[in-house]
Amino acid sequence: TRKTNLKVDQPKLKGVLAKIPRTGKVFIKSAKKTGQSSEINEPLIKEWKKKRKPILSIVPRILLYKEQVEKWEITAIDSYGNIHREFHESIALCFDSLGKISYFDWSGALVIFDEIRQGLKHLISSSTLEDMRSYVLKLLQEKLPEAINGGGLIVSSDADLTDVEVNYIDGVCPDGKTFIVDNQYRDEKGNCLLNTFDPSHE
Repeated sequence: TRKTNLKVDQPKLKGVLAKIPRTGKVFIKSAKKTGQSSEINEPLIKEWKKKRKPILSIVPRILLYKEQVEKWEITAIDSYGNIHREFHESIALCFDSLGKISYFDWSGALVIFDEIRQGLKHLISSSTLEDMRSYVLKLLQEKLPEAINGGGLIVSSDADLTDVEVNYIDGVCPDGKTFIVDNQYRDEKGNCLLNTFDPSHE
């Protein structure tokens, strides 16, 4: 089991952002609706926009990046056309589209892998990537270290994050330090006994 650098037990990830590094690889395990987006990703995106450094959100599903585009005020890949401009902005895309930005300089980039478990499953086994898989993997092996070595940050998160995802990203990108956050809070409401009233006891 990989060593956890920061353990918390809280319904929202408030205060966690101040404790995570701004370069290297950060992995966050936290249940859904604990504020991964509002407490971590959105403030980081604002920081990177101020630095005028690239921001990439790489996800398994088109619907997910379309949600992010509205929430985080970043640009969907299909809004760029041919993208022949200097890349210091933000882009949201699926793994399948990574080849379209292969010539960009990722130096210093913020790279977000939301739903990393599903993302890696898609990368490894999706039929839509069958012909491109080795190319996309090679691209990540080249571009993720480029981001880190330029002072960038990779943030991978999932409610069900395991060592498998951490080890995979570390294998693709050995550069930079790894920082693991585990929010152990679980919403137990589903296990509550909602109705304890028994009419037979009246």
